[in-house]
Amino acid sequence: MTDVGGDSAGSLDTYYHNSLVEIRRDVDSKDEEFLLGVDVDELTEFYFQQYALPSIEIDGSRDNIIQKGKSFHDKWQSYIPMTVGIPIILQQNIEEVVSHSASTYLTSFIFKLENGYLIANVQVSGEGQGAESYIQQQLENLKRTIGYKNDNVKRGNEELRRDIKNYIVGVLGKVKKENDIVQSITEKIPIKLVKKQSDAPIVNLKVKKKIQLVMPKSKKQAEAYLEKDQVNAVIDLLINQGRGFETTPAVFSQMEEEQLRDIMLGMLNAIYPGEATGETFVKKGKTDIHLKLPIRGGILTGECKFWKGEKEYQGTIDQHFGYVTWRQNFAIQITFSAKKGFTEVIEKAIEATKRHQTYIKDSHKKMDESYFITEHVFPDDPKKRVEVHHLLFNLFYK
Repeated sequence: MTDVGGDSAGSLDTYYHNSLVEIRRDVDSKDEEFLLGVDVDELTEFYFQQYALPSIEIDGSRDNIIQKGKSFHDKWQSYIPMTVGIPIILQQNIEEVVSHSASTYLTSFIFKLENGYLIANVQVSGEGQGAESYIQQQLENLKRTIGYKNDNVKRGNEELRRDIKNYIVGVLGKVKKENDIVQSITEKIPIKLVKKQSDAPIVNLKVKKKIQLVMPKSKKQAEAYLEKDQVNAVIDLLINQGRGFETTPAVFSQMEEEQLRDIMLGMLNAIYPGEATGETFVKKGKTDIHLKLPIRGGILTGECKFWKGEKEYQGTIDQHFGYVTWRQNFAIQITFSAKKGFTEVIEKAIEATKRHQTYIKDSHKKMDESYFITEHVFPDDPKKRVEVHHLLFNLFYK
């Protein structure tokens, strides 16, 4: 999911207008036989799901953020730039809602979507005068903007569904009227009217009454594999969620592994509806996270554990090879630490991984302070490699 600037792409009304133009163009391109055989409500829903927008939902599991920037001076005084942000739930097409302005309201401040937060900037004096009121004002501005956008989205979605159906019904009525005219002509003259002819002989084809809204499955199922950018996108989402846990460790450190896993699954299902499941049987056991990605049927598995020492950490790596099939190239190992000394936990996790019998020497790659990648040989095939992504999150709370 990409970061975007707020109100940078025109109004939401313009978005809905342009979407309807695209839909009308596509409907007009359909064959007459298709339109006569399609279910109007199903075709309406097909287009609606493609272009409808989600409401912005504030993520109650994460706190607002306030970050200080580097201070600067002008001729008269010093200033401290600060960033304030409200966490939101990431959903498909949420960038469109953020980047298009509410048609009933134009913002007078600059904001953006960044790492799952709606972010605005505040500039306060070096002495801190008025800082609290400025920060509160920007937070209120963000909340008001969310409200205006959501009102616009609710109205826009309702009108979009109505306008799509009305247009399809109108086009279908025109086609039927033209066909009735043609039929009346053929009844008055003693010739058989052929509407379309090709080199092949004419046969009596029955048009299906319902359109298939998804591509039919092939009898020979395509091999399931993941592309690296898909894996990276999922990793980014998990990191954002895990770091959200870190902002309120008093709450999340008291939860069980399954509860933390379920929160992460809920977030993944917001992006990949219905594709993320927990406690799913794969190969020889049940994996904590089983994500079937929508592109080429790729499958990604993951484990969520609290840190209980190096031996347990190596045991989790063993678990992966009970789930990962030969055709899978990636796995995710998520570790929550509620213990003091998070740096030491990370170091021990790295050492435990390097001592694992499947670890490939010198394959360790540090991505950031608490995220690293290692490569392992597949136990049943020494020439097959599996890339394990290790994500560690600090939930220590005094």
